[in-house]
Amino acid sequence: MAVSTQRLRVAERIGGALRILQDLPVPRGRTLSVGRTADVDLGADPPDRGVSRHAVVVATDGAGWQVEPRNRGAVLLYEWGLPPRELVRAETVYASRVALQVTGGPGREHWVLLEDAVPATESDPAAVPGSTDFAQPRALTPAQRAALEAVFADFLEWPPRRDRSVRQLKVAAASLYVSATSLRERLTSVVEKANRLGLGQHEDVLDPAYLHLLVRRRYLEPPG
Repeated sequence: MAVSTQRLRVAERIGGALRILQDLPVPRGRTLSVGRTADVDLGADPPDRGVSRHAVVVATDGAGWQVEPRNRGAVLLYEWGLPPRELVRAETVYASRVALQVTGGPGREHWVLLEDAVPATESDPAAVPGSTDFAQPRALTPAQRAALEAVFADFLEWPPRRDRSVRQLKVAAASLYVSATSLRERLTSVVEKANRLGLGQHEDVLDPAYLHLLVRRRYLEPPG
């Protein structure tokens, strides 16, 4: 029997400190309820009455994640590198890093982290670097990826950060030991790739819109 590559972790952040509370494999075909009195505990120690007894339901078919919100408060869905959105109904998400933030009482962040050691495969082959479509830009260079990681570190962190900000060019450049001018040039070349992928006539190297497009088109993947 194949070993599951997909895992569910429960985490809690209080005062900026993140704690991993549970870590377990998710076998294909099994459905898990996560909540205050569910199969997997969330917001249970100490009890957070803002979290429903059954807050989210998670299952996997070996490729995507089936997720369903049942919490009385909001459930926000974060795919790695993408902006959060509210999960309002059951859906299947094809991503190797998915986080569900379950709203509870004030001052506590509750997270359900869904992670797969195998990259997600549900995508348009023509949108992936290295495809046979010659109109597609080349893959990012290591220097270009490093530039994105320096400027958009908050957006690429895992587990996700709820509060995110873009680093100033001079700060990000200093972390890479390059000049701000050199860093801007690297980012400008990345923006040009994003424009060719359909972003339009984007120019702002500090606007995360082009980062999100590159993540969606698999030019930027989460670390293994």
